[in-house]
Amino acid sequence: MTQYNVSWVWLNAKQTENKSSTFEWVDGTDFDYSNWYVGEPNQVQKDYPLCIDMYKNGQCCKL
Repeated sequence: MTQYNVSWVWLNAKQTENKSSTFEWVDGTDFDYSNWYVGEPNQVQKDYPLCIDMYKNGQCCKL
């Protein structure tokens, strides 16, 4: 990330469906992660699918 001077990247993971609190990799395999940044994932009740990103400082959250 530092090489390309970006502050975050998309991790190729998304909600399994709108308003779901479960996520999956874009190929459909389970996304089994539990070390979320405080308060994340949030806004899972939105009417659109959320994607997972990671910030340069190591914090994971949703887009």
